[in-house]
Amino acid sequence: MRKLFISALLIFTICAFLYPTIGSTHDSIKPIEEAVLQEGADFDSAELSGFSLINRNFMKYSEMEKIINGLAGNIGSNKGQYNKVSGDDSEYHQVVYQDKNAAVPFVISLQSYKLPSGNESYLIVNYYIKDKNADIDDIYEKVGKCFAGLKVRNPQISVIVTGHYKGQLAEKDMDKKMNSIMSYLDASYHKNKMYDNLFTATGYSDKIREYIKLGSEKINVDLAMRYSSSEDKTYIWLGSPVITTDY
Repeated sequence: MRKLFISALLIFTICAFLYPTIGSTHDSIKPIEEAVLQEGADFDSAELSGFSLINRNFMKYSEMEKIINGLAGNIGSNKGQYNKVSGDDSEYHQVVYQDKNAAVPFVISLQSYKLPSGNESYLIVNYYIKDKNADIDDIYEKVGKCFAGLKVRNPQISVIVTGHYKGQLAEKDMDKKMNSIMSYLDASYHKNKMYDNLFTATGYSDKIREYIKLGSEKINVDLAMRYSSSEDKTYIWLGSPVITTDY
């Protein structure tokens, strides 16, 4: 679990460095999910991930547990389980709270580091949606509420919807579906070169809430498709503002 959280943290830290401007346009992220489903893909999951630096202290375990307990209570969870991640306690503390029995399972993690450059503590929140009928906007608000509870103004939150098609789609069919999804989102976009049978495209849509900026270019659509021979499925991932999961 630590590897997963740190990977997401590194990705977002790099994005924050490269894309310093984070903004918002619309109030809904449902178009991300709708774009995948309207093109006939079977829904697999959606993941909402948020993180932010919360202070520059090396926090005690007791303090971290108190904070997480308060955040869990704010989003209506009191039956989750705590887990202290073992390691070098002199340089790294992590406390994880997870509620696998919630209607939408989630994990809240606090990580605190003692680094040569200074101390840093981060909050990471992950929700895992398996039911396509779940209200993805409501879950997004819950992620934001965790950060609001610590008065974090601009947490970095990503949304990734995963779906699949049975069998292997021809290259021209994947290209057609990518065009259709981007058209549904009214997105301006560009396709990237195919690598290892992976098709990708990035762009910007006014229909989607969050965006990042690379120079003067807004980005909030990240699309990928790949065939899995072991499962005989063609997977599709649509993320905003970027995909932060392995594919």
